[in-house]
Amino acid sequence: MQTGIPPEITNGLSSLRRRIRWIQLIRGLLKTASVVLIGLLAIVALDFFLAPLPSWARTMLFFGWIIASGLAAIIFIAKSLLTKISLVKLARWLEERHPEVQERISTALELSDHPEGISPELLLELSNEAVADIGTVDPNEEVAGSRVRRSIWAVTTCLVAIISLVAIWPREMSRLLTRAVSPFTELGNAGAFRFDMSSGNLEVLEGDKVQIDLTYTGDLEKPLQLVIEKNGNFISETLEPSASDGNSHRYSYHLHSAETGFKYSALVAGNKSDRFEVKVYRLPRILEPTVNFRYPPYTEWPDREVSLGTGIQALAGTEVTLKGRFDTPIERGEVLFDSGSLGEINLEPTPRGTMVTWSQILQPGFEGVALMKVEHRLGRELDAAQFQLLAEEDPAPEVEILTPIQRVFQVKPTEQVILVYSAVEQIGIAKVEIELEVNGKPVKSLAELLPERIDGANGKLWEGEAMILLSNIVAKHKGAKQVKMRLAVSDNRPEWLSGPGIGYSEWLEFKLDINAESLVRQELHNQESDIKKTVGDAIKKVQEARNKMHDAKSQLDKEQVSERAEEVLAQAREKLENAKEDLGELSERMKQSVQEHRRDDVEQAVAKLDEAKRSVENAPLQDTPEARKSEVDNALRESEEAINDLRELRQDIQKDQPKTNDLAKLQEMAQKQEELAREAAEQAPDQDWENEQRQMQEQIRQEVAQSPEAKAAAMKAQANQVMELSNEAEELKKAQEGLSKLSEEAEPAPQKMNADQLKNALAQEQQNALTEARQELAEARRDNEDDRAGDLDKAIKEAQEATNKARQSELEKAAELAKKVADVLAESSEQSPSQEALKEKQEKLSDAFDSLAQGDAEKAQDALKDIQEMFNPREIAKALAEEQLKAANEARQEMSEAKRDNEGRADDLAKAAKEATEAAEEAQKNNPAQAAQAAQKAVEELAKNAEGSLTQEGLQNKQEKLAEALEALAEGNTAEAQAALEEVQNIADPDDVAKALTNAQQDIFEGARKELSDAQKGQEARAKSLPKAVEHAEEAFSEASQANAKAAAEAAQNAA
Repeated sequence: MQTGIPPEITNGLSSLRRRIRWIQLIRGLLKTASVVLIGLLAIVALDFFLAPLPSWARTMLFFGWIIASGLAAIIFIAKSLLTKISLVKLARWLEERHPEVQERISTALELSDHPEGISPELLLELSNEAVADIGTVDPNEEVAGSRVRRSIWAVTTCLVAIISLVAIWPREMSRLLTRAVSPFTELGNAGAFRFDMSSGNLEVLEGDKVQIDLTYTGDLEKPLQLVIEKNGNFISETLEPSASDGNSHRYSYHLHSAETGFKYSALVAGNKSDRFEVKVYRLPRILEPTVNFRYPPYTEWPDREVSLGTGIQALAGTEVTLKGRFDTPIERGEVLFDSGSLGEINLEPTPRGTMVTWSQILQPGFEGVALMKVEHRLGRELDAAQFQLLAEEDPAPEVEILTPIQRVFQVKPTEQVILVYSAVEQIGIAKVEIELEVNGKPVKSLAELLPERIDGANGKLWEGEAMILLSNIVAKHKGAKQVKMRLAVSDNRPEWLSGPGIGYSEWLEFKLDINAESLVRQELHNQESDIKKTVGDAIKKVQEARNKMHDAKSQLDKEQVSERAEEVLAQAREKLENAKEDLGELSERMKQSVQEHRRDDVEQAVAKLDEAKRSVENAPLQDTPEARKSEVDNALRESEEAINDLRELRQDIQKDQPKTNDLAKLQEMAQKQEELAREAAEQAPDQDWENEQRQMQEQIRQEVAQSPEAKAAAMKAQANQVMELSNEAEELKKAQEGLSKLSEEAEPAPQKMNADQLKNALAQEQQNALTEARQELAEARRDNEDDRAGDLDKAIKEAQEATNKARQSELEKAAELAKKVADVLAESSEQSPSQEALKEKQEKLSDAFDSLAQGDAEKAQDALKDIQEMFNPREIAKALAEEQLKAANEARQEMSEAKRDNEGRADDLAKAAKEATEAAEEAQKNNPAQAAQAAQKAVEELAKNAEGSLTQEGLQNKQEKLAEALEALAEGNTAEAQAALEEVQNIADPDDVAKALTNAQQDIFEGARKELSDAQKGQEARAKSLPKAVEHAEEAFSEASQANAKAAAEAAQNAA
């Protein structure tokens, strides 16, 4: 410790040390400054004398200068200041300069650190003398500033040199100094002042012309080079002066279409100009444009977002929002339409560009081209986008009366009119009315029930039924002799969109006549007449087409098809097409008639006409006369069969006439019965009415007793819906007993279920899930899956409790238990796809129970529907096992045929059959993963040597489908597995195909023999060639019977 040293000694030495540190700092700074200034002058000199100095050289000089300056600072400043100077060392240095001190200061310092064994009085005396000695020391004299002054000369010399150079050559030196300290500057070198770059920095749009003007003042020692840097590449182009005036030379560079930006500078000998930039902005194009549609509330349609494409097309009243971005700076913009503005666009700068949004409600009548015009940052207005804008009107409903077919009637005043109609409406129907005119004057309309939306028609088709009692109209309007009516269907379009839209049907005119035939009888008669007339016209057109075909056939003997033959065939094709269209329209009309069960006969005739038409179309395309005639013969055969079918249909309709009369008679009595019932409701019953009622009932009973068909119709007639009989006529066709089967058809199930029905249905589904869980448990125990078996055991207990709670109407508890079952099943569901499906089913059951408990029956019913539509992996596996077993049997059959023919593929087929059988067994055990592996191995075996056998190739294709289905099932993709299974089930059975071909060949053989017999009887020339054809046909039949497809094909070709 130095606590014994007098403070005068330490203060004096500290003062001296501070003086030393200050001188060291000043000298270090001056020396470092000298290095910096000398390096700067060196860079300036090199840049001047070695001009033009490459940028890489300037960069290296700059970093070398920085490194040298750093080293100088370390050596001259940091090193000196970081060297430690102790008080003892400083005292010894001072004593060397002053011998008269006789080392008293250093001795006092050293003894104060180790006072042991030293007399305090002696140490005190020594310290006092040292204090006296240190008091005579002046730090400024001891450490003079002479060395500092020597360092100042170097710095001063450099500064004077720089200042002098700047004063003499200010323009050159200012550039050289800037370039020295900033190697990446765009400034030119010392000779840059000779250039006048009048164009400077330019900003242009893509495709604009670029003109660079510059002037060089001085002698042209070398030609001027225009240096262009584009995408990191340098291009040098020599320019010739466009004009010269003494030492002043003007240059101009033209670029016809700017595509990308670049930097440019000019170079003459060693003089280099400043570097400028030509910035090229992209033309404004809206990128990634999307359109969001927010439809009017009355549609209840969800929002939708699509790509802009070529335009915006949506329902009137829809709010459309266009979104996109620009990759070029945009100041403002607007959308123009039909010479007016649809509002400005909103712009939001982001790192990815300028985001643009524009919203507009499509007003009715919008139709045309919209233009987005924007103002670029350069001040120019440009077209950024052009798109179609169309506001689709919500059309009024299109109303068509399906029955009755007639439009003018003569009916009794007591008749009831039943209108079955359809309406095409995209969104919704709000009101249905029947507009009336009595004796030519409008009267109050009648309100009707709304129609029902028909599934499968994209929600656009509606069908409804209206009943009008003419007796009521006559009662309200005395003297009525004529009643006209039509349907007026209103949609739910709001008023602000000019709604509602109203669609009208055709007018129906009813002339009232007490002696007129019943409307039911008229309608049935009209339907029958319509069918007979349409069928007759179709037969006539088909016969005309056949005549044309016969005419054309006689002209097809030549190698080239004549224009006359092509024209005749075209006429035949047109006749067939017309007949087909007429029958197709008839089939649609028959949907609402009592002959609906005959529609299949019409469709069958249409299919044959379609086949005949295709043959007529293909005939001219064939290469040989024989092939053309074969097509024509096929068309004649198909058209003849179609005519026979249509004639048979006409006869069947004629046979149905007694039954139709019975139906008409029954409906007349039913209407009279209803009329009596209405009268009874309006007034108190009296004896005359009761007698009349009993008489009517007795008449109906007699009619029913006499006609079994009437018995069935009577049960339906009580529902007052005569057209419902036609809708159920399919049952008539299936039973072929006329109207006797109508009563057996059940009423359609209600669309919505009540709470009790839902509870019972969900409880049943929970019971089914319990059964499936027990099956899973059995499989887990069979496969020794102890963990899964334990989970399933817990799940079964919870599922049983959930079933009990559901039946006891404790739905919330049932929901909780069903959720617990799902959670337990989830713990090991990855081991079994069927368990995974069962887990999903339990989750849906939990949601359904919870929804029903909360009173949301609709949501619960939706969940129930989802549950019922779920695919069962176990059932799919079972079906796949059956198909796989069939494939294994087919492989064995193929193997037997290969062994019979001594083919090498027999061994491969045996292996394939083995693997296919194993796959079937694993699938039967509900092990789809193992089944998929075995099925894939079967595919690989079937692929070997399959090229020579079409049946083996077909079997290979089937096996591949089975492997795909099993693999999808193993991965839990039940929908994909089901689709693959259906594909397999739709593959034609080779045996069935072979049988069909054998039967067809037998028909051909018998036909050829008959042709030979006819030719021999008529002593025709073809009798010479037909025996060979019969022989080959017989051979083809024989080979086909033996399943020898190749030989049968060759024989059939020879026969042809």
